[in-house]
Amino acid sequence: RQIQTVVRSENPSEAAEVQQFQRDFVYFMIAYVHAFRMFLRKQSDFHELDGFIPEGERKILEKQVNPPLYLLKRMSEKLQTAYQRGWIHTFHLPMLEQHLTEFTAIQGGCERIANTPIPHSYLLMLHQLVGIYCFALPFGITDTVGLATPLVVLLVSYAFLGLDAIGDAIENPFELDPEDLPLGSISRNIEIVLRQQLGETHLPEALVPNAYYILD
Repeated sequence: RQIQTVVRSENPSEAAEVQQFQRDFVYFMIAYVHAFRMFLRKQSDFHELDGFIPEGERKILEKQVNPPLYLLKRMSEKLQTAYQRGWIHTFHLPMLEQHLTEFTAIQGGCERIANTPIPHSYLLMLHQLVGIYCFALPFGITDTVGLATPLVVLLVSYAFLGLDAIGDAIENPFELDPEDLPLGSISRNIEIVLRQQLGETHLPEALVPNAYYILD
């Protein structure tokens, strides 16, 4: 929204260049969203970005340790170029740069979640305690519930083992398990909205759930 409103030129002869700059910048942002998704999922095939960034940029991107961070850097350089050409007011440049800084902070937070697994000793202790509790439970409740002991043990064990499994499943929410975040759907929706704001009409289809899950 701000790229389309605050980036402009007083020279009518530069109107086409400014419009092209706006489109290219928004396409870089779309590429960033998709690259960020692939980076969190440790995917390295960036051909999906063809059409959003030049082929030369994609080849450089494939060699980067942190591809989305490289795209943020390139967007910052584009803003500096637009500022030097007089398309961005002095007061507006820090505002636009601040958004890129916020993206960097958000990306760092997601990377910490993805790269900080639960300690193995904690998981091992939790599994062992749940197993011992479920094994010992019938001996402690037989005198109280009598013949209903198997049913009670089944229900309680199901609850505890289910919570234990959920803990394992949500350890990394960026993978491709059914319980993980639908990053593919999220990034596709962002692409659709941004391209629509550019006035495009030939838009990709939104991803729809398959059996209540979006595994992309």
